Amino acid sequence: METTRFLYIQHGCELCQEAQLELDAADLDYTAFYVTAGERPDEAIVWNPDGTHEVLPRERFEGFPMLADVGLGLRFIGLPAIVQRARLLPA
Repeated sequence: METTRFLYIQHGCELCQEAQLELDAADLDYTAFYVTAGERPDEAIVWNPDGTHEVLPRERFEGFPMLADVGLGLRFIGLPAIVQRARLLPA
């Protein structure tokens, strides 16, 4: 079964690491993507787990960490929202 949860994180982000620990503890299946700055201020580079990347509009990322739950059609932005998702909603 293909995952429908995508966690967008940044290198060196302690909150992002905590979000990963919460999702792992809740046994939620997700795919993590690192996001870095693009060449232009309005761009973000999203690094896929296989090492490839794509350039997306920076405005798509309202904050980090960010969990996109496609199955629910929701985005959870920031550690408190992700903790709530991991602890209170069914997997």
